Amino acid sequence: MIRLGQASRKLNVGHNTILDFLAKKGFAVENNPNAKLSPEQYAMLAKEYASSASEKIEASGLTIGTKHNENLTIQNEPVRTSGRPRKKRTFRLKISDPKRSRPRKR
Repeated sequence: MIRLGQASRKLNVGHNTILDFLAKKGFAVENNPNAKLSPEQYAMLAKEYASSASEKIEASGLTIGTKHNENLTIQNEPVRTSGRPRKKRTFRLKISDPKRSRPRKR
């Protein structure tokens, strides 16, 4: 037993299209994505809409635009003007909490 919603996703066909097809074949199925289809009904649907399911499989492998899988790392090296080493600088980053309306007292 497979549900109508699952069959719709697997076969890449809308619920109403499946319901119309089954009604033409003499099956009464309620218009509910959780309605269960018998194995016989699903086999008929899979045979009828096999091309649509294969198109979905082909389309899932395609990407639109370009996809960059490379990680780009930019390293900034200081330029030395003299032979002596530069001092390291440290910075403090103060982040305020937006939940607090006034600053903390020290």
